[in-house]
Amino acid sequence: MVARLGGLALVVLLVAGCGGGGAPPGVELVFRHSRMPGQDDPLPRLLRGFEREHPGVRVTHEPLPWTADVQHQFYVINLEGRAAGFDVLMVDVIWTAEFARAGWLLDLTDRWPAAERGEHFEATVATAMLDGRVWAVPWVMNVGLLYYRSDLLDASGFAPPRSYEELAQHNDLWGIARFSEPGSQERCEKAGVHTVVCDLAKGDFSQLPDDFDYLLHLATFQGGGLDYDQAIRVNAEGTGLLMQHCRKAKAALVVSTFSTYKPNDDPHHPFAKLGRRNLA
Repeated sequence: MVARLGGLALVVLLVAGCGGGGAPPGVELVFRHSRMPGQDDPLPRLLRGFEREHPGVRVTHEPLPWTADVQHQFYVINLEGRAAGFDVLMVDVIWTAEFARAGWLLDLTDRWPAAERGEHFEATVATAMLDGRVWAVPWVMNVGLLYYRSDLLDASGFAPPRSYEELAQHNDLWGIARFSEPGSQERCEKAGVHTVVCDLAKGDFSQLPDDFDYLLHLATFQGGGLDYDQAIRVNAEGTGLLMQHCRKAKAALVVSTFSTYKPNDDPHHPFAKLGRRNLA
């Protein structure tokens, strides 16, 4: 999830599910995962190919809502009862340790050879490990790419930066966030970024300069529950207040995630009903 891995998902096996080495004929496995983006879901084709390579095994896949908090709640409620109704699941990297310590995941150390692990980025494999043991397999990963204007860099005599550290050498970079993840603020400052602890919901940017040349806003709020007012304060009002504070900038790029606003197709997802329209 590569300096900071933004969207790595892991596939894991449950202790009560696929515990054996090879599945006997007539086995049906249930795979729970986040809903695939886009119109053309490749998962059914991949699963049918898996079934052809493993005669007698059939895999049923059941998508979950987009929201990570809802997925986590679903897993915990079902796994604590030791009768989850599924055998394989897709998890966020931050859940690996929690689920492994709870005894819910199958130890894959001896089932996934070290040679095959070497085919993956080292950082992705690290997120699947706890206490030197392997508990998951990397499945989906997304990373950020740095674009630049070659004409402007040539005119200024700068070579294209190859890392965030090199980018910071020729620019005055500021970063604001809640920095709730331990060590995240220190990593940014080590890369040469001036950090300010800030909560968009409060809209207090008094510790932040207002003479920036460019604004890059990549934050989003996807809290659990049904507090839509809080979501609007962070995603909409907070973004607007930040842009107002940085109104001297030459340009601003605001990036959100479509899953914040995308209606949820899961029939069990909680909705707030307004007239004849449902809002996710």
